[in-house]
Amino acid sequence: MHPQYMLIILATALYTLALFAYTFYNFPWLLSKKKPTVYQVTLRKSDLPIVIVSDLHVGSSRSSYKYFLALLKAVKPTTLVIAGDLIDEKMLVSEKMLKLLKIFSLYAKNVFYTPSTSNHDIAPQPILISLEEDRKRVAIASPILRLCIEGCFSCIYITHGDHASRNGILAHFLETISQKLLLKPFIGGVLRRILGVNSEDWVIYGHSHKAYFSSFWRSINTGCWVSRTHESMQMALALAMCISGNIDAKLLKLS
Repeated sequence: MHPQYMLIILATALYTLALFAYTFYNFPWLLSKKKPTVYQVTLRKSDLPIVIVSDLHVGSSRSSYKYFLALLKAVKPTTLVIAGDLIDEKMLVSEKMLKLLKIFSLYAKNVFYTPSTSNHDIAPQPILISLEEDRKRVAIASPILRLCIEGCFSCIYITHGDHASRNGILAHFLETISQKLLLKPFIGGVLRRILGVNSEDWVIYGHSHKAYFSSFWRSINTGCWVSRTHESMQMALALAMCISGNIDAKLLKLS
C-alpha cells in the first residue's frame, strides 16, 4: 500500500479514537452505570421560600454579581441555593469560596452550594461540608443536593448540570437544539434519567447558561449572570415553595 494511503488511514484511526475518547469524557453517563452521590437535606416550612441561582461567575469583568447581591439584600430569601460556577476562575473548594458563601448568609438563613465537577469551582467528589453559626447554615454538597420539605411529598434535585455534558458551550448548543426540535431539556432530561428522578420531583440546574422552564418536564435552568462572546446574559432565579403537599417551582427571568 502506498505510504500516503497508510498515513491517511492512520490519521483517520487516530481522529476516530480521539473523538470516541472525548465523547465518553464529555458525556460520562454513557458508560457509567453508577449513580452520582445524592445528599438529602430536609427543610422545615419556616425555611421557605427557596431561591436557586447559578453561574454567577464572580471575578469576571462581565459578571452582574453586584446586581445579584443588591437583589439578595432586597429579597432576603430564607434559603438560597447556588448551583455551581460561583467563581469565574478554575479552583478547588477554598477559603475564598467559603467567604463568599458567608456574605450570602448575611441575607439568607440557609445557604447551600453545589459546585461543578469539571468547570470553574471544582469540588472533590463526593463532598459534604456543613457549617452552622448564629442559627445560620452554610453547606457545600457535591455533586447532587436533594432538598425536601417537611409535609411536602415531592423534592428538588439541584446540581450544576455538567454531569450531562462537561463542556458548557456544547451543553448550551445541545440545550438549544433539544428545546427547539424535541421540546424538552437536554440537561434536565439526562439528569432525570441518570438519577432516577420520579415524575413529581423537580430538577434545577445551570451550566448551559440558557434559562429554561418546563412544568411538564419538572426542569428549570437558572441561566447565567455573565455575558460571553458566543451568548448573551440570561439572568434568572428559580423560586420554590410547598403548596398543597407538592413543590411549586417558578422561573423568574430578570433579563
